[in-house]
Amino acid sequence: MDRRDYYRLADRISVHHKVVADSFVQQSNAADAFDLVPGFHLLRDLFALQLEAGEAIRHITEADRALGSFVHNLDQRLGLLTQIVTGNLTRVDDEQQGDEHLCNISPGGMSFLTEDLLAPETRLALKIVFATTSLALVCFGRVSYCRLEDEVYRTGVQFLRLDTLGEQLISRHIIHRQAQERRQRLQASR
Repeated sequence: MDRRDYYRLADRISVHHKVVADSFVQQSNAADAFDLVPGFHLLRDLFALQLEAGEAIRHITEADRALGSFVHNLDQRLGLLTQIVTGNLTRVDDEQQGDEHLCNISPGGMSFLTEDLLAPETRLALKIVFATTSLALVCFGRVSYCRLEDEVYRTGVQFLRLDTLGEQLISRHIIHRQAQERRQRLQASR
């Protein structure tokens, strides 16, 4: 496997983008480009806590299987409740949310489908919501390429000014999803 592919994942992601000026990128926060519902940023914090809980549950399970199973069950129920409570936080007020597509993502950037032809070097504000988890981020990006693909455009974007926590959460999401996919392949082959 190519080292660059280790932290790259094809995943179902909703992407909403807005073209912004370079001066907006330098002087503003990406969230300023969207009318986010109150609490939208909590999704990022909830996802970080969920990842930490997963690691703790693994340690508990290693020490005591019955207790670990019980805590895992509680975590799953809490996860379902979180999905219900946070469901409204992923929408953008008075705007249509980007459609959910299979996107490629890494801590450094992503590619997604859009109906817009975007010139290379165009600056974008991005609202990214992962379909498989409660992770949601807003950040800036720079268009690297935009190619016609089946009557829509595949747009590659390099993230700009993505903070360290955002990079870490994307990396951890990728690792978590890759581990899930490996487990599913192993179970299917049995």
